[in-house]
Amino acid sequence: MLSKFKDFLISTFFYAGITPEEYDSIRSAREEKNRGILFVTSGLGTIVFFALFVMSFFEEAYTKNMFLYGALFVCEALVLLFAWKFLNRKPDYTTMITYIINICNFCLRNYFRYF
Repeated sequence: MLSKFKDFLISTFFYAGITPEEYDSIRSAREEKNRGILFVTSGLGTIVFFALFVMSFFEEAYTKNMFLYGALFVCEALVLLFAWKFLNRKPDYTTMITYIINICNFCLRNYFRYF
């Protein structure tokens, strides 16, 4: 019973309902697509947080989060650089980095909801 439940969880959440062989056959295409999405989203994040950081010097409403905007700008710029330079040579890390960025974006969305 517990083994069936474990197999169900692994099949659903790790392999998205397909067999491990099918999962491995589409791995390179999936990593390429994730790398492209990561590059675009980190590029847009870099632009947005740079604009917010610059605006925080001139607008009173943005001043209280100046450090946050600067830190997020630097983080997004590092992810952009990482996606541009490193992930082409080591595509195995693409999925891990994509998940980390998605978790960070989720946390940021919840942070900005309350401010």
